[in-house]
Amino acid sequence: MDRTRLNLSRRLAVGALASMLFVQAMPTPAHAQSADYKTLHNLLIRFYGYQRAGEKGADNKNPFYSNSPFPHSQDNHNGQDLSGGWYDAGDFVKFGLPLGFSVYTLLKGYDVFPSAYDDLDSWNYSGKPDGIPDILGEVKVATDYLIKAVISDRVVVTDVGNGKQDHQQLSESGYANSQRTSPRGATVNTGADVAGLYAASLALMSTLYKKHNATYAALCLTKAQQAFTFGLANRKLSAQQNNGEFYSTKYFADKMAAAGVELYRATGQQSYLNHAISFQQQAGSHFFALGYGHVGDLSAFELKRQGVEATSTWLSDVNLAMTRVVTAANASPLIKGAFINADWGNARNASAVAFSAALAFMVTGNESYRTFAQSQTHWVAGMSPFNQSYIVGFGPKAPTEPHHRNDQTLGKQSGKRLRGGVVSGPTPTGNFDASKPENSSWSFNGNNASNYKNTEVALDYNAAMVGAVAFLRDYHNPPPGLIRVTQPLTAAPGNVNLETGKLAISASLEKSAAWKVVLTGATSKAVKTFSGTGTSVQAQWAGESDQGDFMGGENVNLKLDIPQVAAYHLSRTTAQAFITDMKKQPFKAQDVLVDNFNGGVITNALGGTWSTFNDKDAGGSSYTNPLTLAPTAITKDGENGSNALSARLIGASGATHPHAGIRTTFNAAGSAVSLGSASSVIFDVKAAQGDTFYVELEQPGITDKAYYRAQVIIGNTNWNRVRLPFSSFEQPAWRTSPKPLNLGQVASLRFTFYGIGNIRPYLNNIHIENLNIGGAGIRSFSSAGPSMVSGLSLNGSELAYSFSPEGLPNDGWSVEIRDIFGRLVFSREIASNQTRVRLQGLQTGSGLYFLRHVRGGVAESTLRFMVSPK
Repeated sequence: MDRTRLNLSRRLAVGALASMLFVQAMPTPAHAQSADYKTLHNLLIRFYGYQRAGEKGADNKNPFYSNSPFPHSQDNHNGQDLSGGWYDAGDFVKFGLPLGFSVYTLLKGYDVFPSAYDDLDSWNYSGKPDGIPDILGEVKVATDYLIKAVISDRVVVTDVGNGKQDHQQLSESGYANSQRTSPRGATVNTGADVAGLYAASLALMSTLYKKHNATYAALCLTKAQQAFTFGLANRKLSAQQNNGEFYSTKYFADKMAAAGVELYRATGQQSYLNHAISFQQQAGSHFFALGYGHVGDLSAFELKRQGVEATSTWLSDVNLAMTRVVTAANASPLIKGAFINADWGNARNASAVAFSAALAFMVTGNESYRTFAQSQTHWVAGMSPFNQSYIVGFGPKAPTEPHHRNDQTLGKQSGKRLRGGVVSGPTPTGNFDASKPENSSWSFNGNNASNYKNTEVALDYNAAMVGAVAFLRDYHNPPPGLIRVTQPLTAAPGNVNLETGKLAISASLEKSAAWKVVLTGATSKAVKTFSGTGTSVQAQWAGESDQGDFMGGENVNLKLDIPQVAAYHLSRTTAQAFITDMKKQPFKAQDVLVDNFNGGVITNALGGTWSTFNDKDAGGSSYTNPLTLAPTAITKDGENGSNALSARLIGASGATHPHAGIRTTFNAAGSAVSLGSASSVIFDVKAAQGDTFYVELEQPGITDKAYYRAQVIIGNTNWNRVRLPFSSFEQPAWRTSPKPLNLGQVASLRFTFYGIGNIRPYLNNIHIENLNIGGAGIRSFSSAGPSMVSGLSLNGSELAYSFSPEGLPNDGWSVEIRDIFGRLVFSREIASNQTRVRLQGLQTGSGLYFLRHVRGGVAESTLRFMVSPK
């Protein structure tokens, strides 16, 4: 990462040059040390225009160039055009490692903070906005080149030009250099480092540029996939990067992780995400700062946004950087308050840790990351409380003579001087100890181009600074309506006994807004919502619910829902509590008894029977002990002396999905029946703390035994009452052929343990809400249009089913029932977001009917069903 040994030959030997050329003072923007983020931001972006290399047959509008042929327009590899792109620094070489890093980092800043970027000009500096953010116009110059550099999935170009030869020249301009070395050849990639950066850059460009030019975005994606394929086939460091004189890295996994996650975003293909996760795990820490050597900070951030936790090493690196801020009283004013970890390039390094900390703030909401990001950005720009700028043409004591060959030749001749470049920054004299930088003397002279250790500029010096300033623009100029959470959502006590106490819920908002707090039981799926308006969020919860019943021994997830919450405060909108004990909710009048075991036999109240089952028919060795009826001696739940069903469920290896369980049928024959308009199952359960099992509906049409189910986790050793809505039942992920839930064909109710080990649950008072065995014979047939209906049942004059429009809008729907002759029998509007539809007062005889769902006057779906006599 340290440029000290890498860039000695990058400097321009301008000692003699300075005596030949008149040194012109650089004008400084007329602003004080206040946070003029907009001016700074656009100046930093504009720097990349000065880095444009000549493009074959075109004027790329580099401000330094005014006549054709433009420099280096003949760059190629075996005749393959490689013109265009960006020069690396003040030289005329195109180095793939820092170029790829810079493109990806610049795009990531826009990706995260798009509202902070302006459209002030066109890519060719016409003076008029072109409808595309200026950052994308600048970066497209580079991605145009990357598209050329990825020749195929077997040939990827790393560098163009000879660095050693280029850096030996004294006073040539781009024109002279082009004449001296035209045409220039290229170095091809041999590893996954540069290819990974190219793939990440092009994939992200395809995502961001799609709305401006879908054809170009598609080309970027194709080339990104080719570069990634090359990287997969060459999982090593490139020889020229690992052992070469210019630039090096010790890592490639971080770059391939970035490529994988960006390709996943661009394509939605799971395989790319899997690669990203695997490579991120290999990437490890850099113990320094974000840079071309290690981009794991960016890939970890993006994985986090995609729901994959990969932040530990990244945040550890940021935390380490925060400890290396110079605070010693004896430190030079040049470095006090700055992250110093090297004897060269410290303005670049401070910019890099600032951007990493900004992203850390976005995913954690931790204010220390925000203040650190701001302090390092201010140090680089010379903003208050600092008074030395390290950006050409910006702020107090701004550098005026960057170490840049075109600026020192063509710029001084024309007066079109380079602006916006981040320079290397202050350097120590004498011995340097990174652990005690305050013990060194430090100096900085921004008015001497030959002093390259102070005044060098480069692509990667600016890249992270652009993103860091974008963050500050975004934070300090929030869009209208943005809400910040000043005090995170809390739920106290964390372990709450709802038999005797309440849960206190609180949070604070920066400004008044309508808010909701939604509580959801992790096991029961029960829901309770509190709402209000203001800056203070306050509620007391005693266990009541709006849907379902919460249970003792389960976690409750709390979510604060407010409009336009700041992304960096999303982590402040969630909390969790654990219910140690819960008041039992009484049974409802519509809860139909299945079994309370008071009869002392293994026959339920419906005439069905209880039995055990296991996975032996699937090659497993799980088994269950015989069912027993055990009298309980627990008095607090009112069940003293009553019977409960007990079975020891033991899962052992052998089957693909080891399991054992108990089941009860709905008739003596054990045949499938219609449950009518049944909506939930409710029961009392007692087990050892931590026992987990599933309640399942055995549906004969599901041949792989991936039955619809809901999970139950017992978090205490008490009796708990559990209500599970059938609408929350899902098939397991291992299903081989998804089937809709059909409550019209259910053979049994199952209590199943999956896994290796054993549990011993006690069950009592099992009921099913709205159970009506064989309410009416009903069979459904294939539908026209998308499938929107599942669980169709008829109970007397009520037709009920689950409604899912499958990606279509979930409002504006109405339902019709027509008979075989097309006559309208029934119609009704469906409420917005309604998932369970109940049509009451329906008068149907036996026969064929059509269930139609209409939106905007168009029938989107039609289901045929047959009603047979009872």
